[in-house]
Amino acid sequence: MPTDSQEARSTGLLEYHVGAAMTFARSLNRRAIAGVVLLAQCAWGCSIGPESHRRVEEIALRASAVRMIPPTYPRRSVAGRTEGVAVADLELTRDGAVRGVTILESPDSEIARELTTVLKQWRFSLTSEEGPLADLPVRGKLTYYFVLEGQDGVVLTPLEKARRMERTAR
Repeated sequence: MPTDSQEARSTGLLEYHVGAAMTFARSLNRRAIAGVVLLAQCAWGCSIGPESHRRVEEIALRASAVRMIPPTYPRRSVAGRTEGVAVADLELTRDGAVRGVTILESPDSEIARELTTVLKQWRFSLTSEEGPLADLPVRGKLTYYFVLEGQDGVVLTPLEKARRMERTAR
């Protein structure tokens, strides 16, 4: 059983290696970045849950997506002036298909339904030229921000939200 200091050191190593891998991979295509990040996470100790899944960070999950359908803001949610954060936990098969979607947080049921519907259609690349990147099924979380802008609603990823906040801070 690792001690707290060993776990902290391991987490620091993982962050260092993922950061180094991302720096190296920035000039590569998106699929190569996904491979580098997933390999770094799995090599340096992805957490393995009780259901024997590899848990990956959101950035790696998004980077490994090869088929993405962005969620739309449900009309009823816009009309009801509902906004907030929605978080989904995805369970992927070894071949990159979405086996299940669990909504962990959502401002309303319409947003939860929309997110579940589109995320079930996503597809991920969990292989590279060297073979499978994950020897177990993969789990990861995706976050979306549902934001009202005037009479319309916009759906943002964490990166898009951060960029908007950065622009408004200037």
